[in-house]
Amino acid sequence: MAHGYLRLVDDIPQEVTMDELRQEYPNTIFMSDPPAGALDHLGVYRYEFESEEQKPTDFDIRTQHVRAGAYYQDDDGNWRRGWWLYTKTDDEVQDYYDQLSRDVRTERNELLRETDWWAVSDRTMTAEQTAYRQALRDITSQTDFPYEVTWPTKP
Repeated sequence: MAHGYLRLVDDIPQEVTMDELRQEYPNTIFMSDPPAGALDHLGVYRYEFESEEQKPTDFDIRTQHVRAGAYYQDDDGNWRRGWWLYTKTDDEVQDYYDQLSRDVRTERNELLRETDWWAVSDRTMTAEQTAYRQALRDITSQTDFPYEVTWPTKP
């Protein structure tokens, strides 16, 4: 498990690097990777990163973010840096919707372009081809667009 170091500044955990400690304490020799507890006398504590596998997966990406960053102490008093789940602002929710909508429309437009040749004036489209192209055009009317899109199967 990866780790880092922090100190409490006004009871707020602040990350500190070994280089910063060496500059702050120039007459002190520090181990390259001090074990937990070795720097406690300086008010510096080792923390462990929670792994990617511990990252929350059960959240609504439409309205929530998950980011690394929350420091906390576990039941044994060890410092950890966990995952932070928070609610998006209204602007962030709208930005996410707008970007996802653009992405889906871009994909849809590319699929339509790939089949434009079906509709040339000297050719008659099959019923399946017509239905496929119409289904692509109707994607934006799907109930959960742009979050859940059911793509038609190309004939």
